[in-house]
Amino acid sequence: MDEKSVYFASDLHLGAPTLAASHERERAFVAWLDAIGPSAQEIHLVGDVFDFWVEYRAVVPKGFVRLLGSLARWADRGVAITFHRGNHDFWFGDYLPLEVGAQVVNGPITRTWFGKTCYLAHGDALGPREVGFRRTKALLTNPFLAATYRRLPSAWGVGLAHYLSRRSSQTSRVHDAQDHGEREHLWEFATAFTRENPDYDYLLFGHRHLLKRRHVTPRTEVIWLGDWLTYRSYAVLAPDGTLGLHQHTTGA
Repeated sequence: MDEKSVYFASDLHLGAPTLAASHERERAFVAWLDAIGPSAQEIHLVGDVFDFWVEYRAVVPKGFVRLLGSLARWADRGVAITFHRGNHDFWFGDYLPLEVGAQVVNGPITRTWFGKTCYLAHGDALGPREVGFRRTKALLTNPFLAATYRRLPSAWGVGLAHYLSRRSSQTSRVHDAQDHGEREHLWEFATAFTRENPDYDYLLFGHRHLLKRRHVTPRTEVIWLGDWLTYRSYAVLAPDGTLGLHQHTTGA
């Protein structure tokens, strides 16, 4: 049997900025899943798939049925689906593993496919300039705070999460649209990381909404995955070890 490829996408931000725009983006992403599913062994969703996600024991945010149904269908067909927690959709529980058949990972991971060693992370809280993100992440992922938050009525908790997510998006939109070059925090992280870990082939990140790639060393390349708000972009690691960065178009 021919080997299949590994796919990566990030930053759909479903739920923002409007319901109509979110539905259009969701349909486009499902069309992409239908296009790549037959050739995929794994699909990694590298954070901020949802603009917010706060999961209670018996309540999850409404919506996203097209996406979740499509992912469940491909999982049932043997495609490994992995959600990486982002800074917008970090409060996952057991809903996605139980109902979709997806794995949820909490932080950076290292995987090797086709002889290529890859580092995957959403990208928030990485790099020397991300002190604020690290503090916020530590606070929001504190087990006591999470347990306390879930004591709120679900309508209040979801409403507050939605409000905070919108505030975060408005604050970061201008920053995320800019390429800071040598001062780009994920580039600074990558250069420091590669000095200590020279045997990686690809470092793949979401979070920054940048669509680009750049070599740190002749061997190691940094991949910014873009987003589905602007680019409808994704990366694919083929069985021959080459990694492509693409944009989905209607019918593609």
